Amino acid sequence: MKMNVFAVAASLTIVLCWHGWALAQKTAFASQDDAPLRVLVYNAKFGTKADKPRVVHVVKYQNTSRKEVVSARFGILEYNAYNEKIDGFVGYTLEESSAGEKDSAEFINEDPHAVFFEKHGTGYIWVDAVRFADGTIWKSNQIELLEQMKRLNVEITGVDLSVKKSLPAD
Repeated sequence: MKMNVFAVAASLTIVLCWHGWALAQKTAFASQDDAPLRVLVYNAKFGTKADKPRVVHVVKYQNTSRKEVVSARFGILEYNAYNEKIDGFVGYTLEESSAGEKDSAEFINEDPHAVFFEKHGTGYIWVDAVRFADGTIWKSNQIELLEQMKRLNVEITGVDLSVKKSLPAD
């Protein structure tokens, strides 16, 4: 009897885990060797608030430069289950971070098309630009970035990387 209970519990756990993984949104990030920020963790999740569909993007990153950062710009793309672009935007942070410091930012994209991200969407992120306290600015190398992004998703084009919509960090 104990063996049957264990077998049922184990089977149920496997089914529930598989179901959760099958419906999870996926994420990926591209990085450049000379980028002053390094993405440590990136997650994107579909949800609703006040019946509005939205995708919440959370990025944890580290200042790997030797300078103080006063602002960062992240590029973000959202794709549906058919590998088609839903939306793209840049997210801005105004958080200062010292050399070596770790920080995080959350970007919320409330858009009617966000509903297509649910269950099988994929989010992509990259460090697009960084402003330092001394006034200098680092910008991503778009040619190198496109090569990396195409390794993640062959459907991504240079036009996708030149997103115009801007969102502040939440």
